[in-house]
Amino acid sequence: MDISNIKSQLDLIDKTNSGTFAYRKHQYEDSNGALSGNLTNQTKYKSTNAKQRQVLVYHLEYELIRVVSGTFTLTINDHHYTLQEGQYAWIGAEQLHQLEIRPVDNKEKTCSYSCESLFFDLQSLGKILGQLNDFINLITSCHIRVNSVFDPNISEDSLVCEQLTMLFNSIRRINELEDHSHAYSSYAKRNSLELVALGQLLSCLGMIQLNQRYTSYEDKFNVALKSSLNKSVNLMRFIYDNYCSSLTLDDLAKVADLQPNYLCRFFKELTGKRPFDYINNLRINEAAKRLANSNQSVYQIAYACGFQDPCYFTRIFKKHMGISPIAFRKQSHPKPTQE
Repeated sequence: MDISNIKSQLDLIDKTNSGTFAYRKHQYEDSNGALSGNLTNQTKYKSTNAKQRQVLVYHLEYELIRVVSGTFTLTINDHHYTLQEGQYAWIGAEQLHQLEIRPVDNKEKTCSYSCESLFFDLQSLGKILGQLNDFINLITSCHIRVNSVFDPNISEDSLVCEQLTMLFNSIRRINELEDHSHAYSSYAKRNSLELVALGQLLSCLGMIQLNQRYTSYEDKFNVALKSSLNKSVNLMRFIYDNYCSSLTLDDLAKVADLQPNYLCRFFKELTGKRPFDYINNLRINEAAKRLANSNQSVYQIAYACGFQDPCYFTRIFKKHMGISPIAFRKQSHPKPTQE
């Protein structure tokens, strides 16, 4: 098994900042069960157990995804969407989501996709707009839910997709300027393009509102929804901030304001995993990064990632990664071949 320069899929949360927006481009190829990726400003990722590497992602920003090529499945809060070339996806702030690639049919052994992501803070944008932010307030307060997928072949979506295409092209130009020059003229041009991109995002939101590409929630349902969202958001924030610490079920239940027994059911409905299966997944991803990028011993990494028993850490690591921590480190730093 060849594993080289492995990076955690949680590195997807790291972004290349461009002022108002954050931009990321990523490509994946899945061949005979092996997942490999090539990300902007990051090294290759490869695993022989792709399904176990599909980690739910969580972040505070809103995200737009543009599918450049290929097909993949996007899961948002337990809803599954198959995305294809030319389509766009909208992911709300603090929504659990995951990208998964799979063959279109059982006969195909290889599948791949390429897509781009934009991240932005919709609440901050709403504050800038003052009285013009009513629609944004409805989105951020969960009174309405923007459609998750926009297809240029659907007439109601076509104008939204046109604006999104221009937005992504503007952000790409901004990133090209950042990569090649730091002169004042380029700085001024980047600022101009940021204003253009901001206008395109606002035009996109206007088209979404004008063409009613969203779902409204009734007030009674909204109260229940917001209560559930608050519990899940508080819980996920706590987990992502503390997963390397020693945690108990009572700790999680207290944060979510739930009884421990119900917390397990609530979390399983939210993520499809038991609480500590999910937490261990995060810990193993963090351990993998440290093994590949630090000189800490396996014992030090185990304790630093929240495992009190190094033997248990080794067992869980091998279960998730298909290889022991020591072997993982060796293959993450292969010896140069002698000619």
